[in-house]
Amino acid sequence: MPPGCLLSAGSNARGQLGTGNLDDAYTFSSCVFDGFPAGTLPASTENVTHVSCGANHTLVLLDRRCGLELWGCGDGSKGQLGPSYIADVQASGGSMCVFRQLDLQLHKEGLQNYVVRHVAAGWETSYVILSRPGSSDVLISMGADNFGALGSVMRHAEGSSVLRPFHVVNLGSALGLSANATHTVAIQFLVPGPHHVLVQIEVALQDGPKEQYLVGWGTSRHGQLGEVVSTSGRPLSFSPLPRTITLRDGGPELGHVTSASLGNQHTVLLHSSGRLSTLGSDRKAQLRGLETLKDVAAIGCTWNGTYAVVRTAGQDRVMATGSSTHGQLGRQLRAENDTHHAPLAAVEFPPSLTTWRVVKMACGSEHVLCLLASSDSAEAEVWGWGWNEHGNLGIGHTENGEVPVMIWQTCPEDGGRAADVWSGCGTSWIFVKR
Repeated sequence: MPPGCLLSAGSNARGQLGTGNLDDAYTFSSCVFDGFPAGTLPASTENVTHVSCGANHTLVLLDRRCGLELWGCGDGSKGQLGPSYIADVQASGGSMCVFRQLDLQLHKEGLQNYVVRHVAAGWETSYVILSRPGSSDVLISMGADNFGALGSVMRHAEGSSVLRPFHVVNLGSALGLSANATHTVAIQFLVPGPHHVLVQIEVALQDGPKEQYLVGWGTSRHGQLGEVVSTSGRPLSFSPLPRTITLRDGGPELGHVTSASLGNQHTVLLHSSGRLSTLGSDRKAQLRGLETLKDVAAIGCTWNGTYAVVRTAGQDRVMATGSSTHGQLGRQLRAENDTHHAPLAAVEFPPSLTTWRVVKMACGSEHVLCLLASSDSAEAEVWGWGWNEHGNLGIGHTENGEVPVMIWQTCPEDGGRAADVWSGCGTSWIFVKR
């Protein structure tokens, strides 16, 4: 029996759902992978490791027996799907509406011995972490450079007007490390927002200690990268190169940063203490009250909201704050003003789910998915809420979901069980494992 399938729903104007057509999908549909039967994963696929979505393109990382492979679909016109994507589609007479394996042409930059470890998508830009045993990790960016999204000023090949196929982001430059310095850089996590990026790196100097640093680039006017100002002291609209980020909240008692999530104009960081720190705009209450939370296990951001899984006494709650103009906060709001700046409060799941555990929370542009597992059985369900204009909740219509609704449950016919979920810009994804 095949190991499972990848399903998608929602916005599909450029084929970013990978379903073989350009139609928005109001219910979850099987993704198509080039060269393989519709509704199946490529042969020898053992897991769908990650899905990341931009405005109109999608990256998928598959774990096959031979290792991790990068596949993509949708709009590649800015180079966000690699240097040969458009030509490969045209040469094969194929379609951008199906997933195809991406050729990054790493050998052209001397990176042929590196392998893909992780991927992430911004608005029209993609990021790929490459690894090789005994060497520093390498981060490459490709696609549009709006607001400095590439993290590099080297747009053209040396001595040529031809655009580079991709760019190597010099993370060490943010720390003043020269390319010849004896050190190794390990990328611990990379998180994109629509137009800014955050990376945590661990730097090990020769015969010295290991130190962690947060670096970021992209839009910065609202403080989402910390204090980024001109010589006159005015906030800069964006930072085109990586820079170190200094946190404004708390102190050593917060502990080290374990994960992060980015909205359109704000940044939220989860610390080892289970507490949060924040950067950026609170104009839509997207940061309101977050410093009061304890025992936070996971975080996520929509463009204008923040969500935290709080785990206490064996019970999970999802706390939410920010904009709810499309039901993004997952609760019935008592006052009209609350839709624009609602205070921190719990998402209103049905009482029957009180003892269920939040396995994964995935925040899209303005909607949220939660993969829930029963505490006393093997049952798993996916619930979602928020903006649904493109059918991205997969429930057969386009009305917004003001409170959580069940959008997927274990299939009794074939035992298909939701194993992972992801959300994008009006898109939703479920990996169903059998």
